[in-house]
Amino acid sequence: MLKIFVDMDDTINYMFEHFYEIGCFFGYEMKCLKPIDRDTWDLYNYVNSGSTVSEKKKIVDRIFTSFNFWYDIPPRKDAMEVWQWRKTRFDIYIVTSPWMHDYVKCVEQKYLWIKKYFPIDFTHFIPISDKSLLDGDIIIDDSPKVLDNFKGIKITINKGYNTGCEVDYRASNWYDIKTFIENIF
Repeated sequence: MLKIFVDMDDTINYMFEHFYEIGCFFGYEMKCLKPIDRDTWDLYNYVNSGSTVSEKKKIVDRIFTSFNFWYDIPPRKDAMEVWQWRKTRFDIYIVTSPWMHDYVKCVEQKYLWIKKYFPIDFTHFIPISDKSLLDGDIIIDDSPKVLDNFKGIKITINKGYNTGCEVDYRASNWYDIKTFIENIF
């Protein structure tokens, strides 16, 4: 059975959009861009408030540590629909890089979020900072660092910041991913 790792943030959910909304709610001036126009994964670059990188990183930290930030992120509906198909045919793991400034709360909220939207056994939830340590057949992720270092088949949903990555398949949505996997396996 194929082992597939699926990233959580901005792959099966709308983390960036939620980040933007919470930042605006707190009164910060935020830069909102379409996914294909985002040229960096470093979220402090989308905070216009604050004059230094250090101040911007503190704002990102405040947003990420706000009440239920990780639990309240909206899921991608296309990912939820495709999930039903995948979980019966493959050995699926949801992998995520927890926010290190509040690791325990972040992992807890992410797992509760997964139980709500993408029910899996706890053993198939992997909080991990270095995804290059993962050993499997396929990874579905948006991070350039992850895509550049994974040794198996690499699939991504197009974002501006990952257009330079060498991947096996670029998708616009989860339906494209499903079609690609069905065609090769």
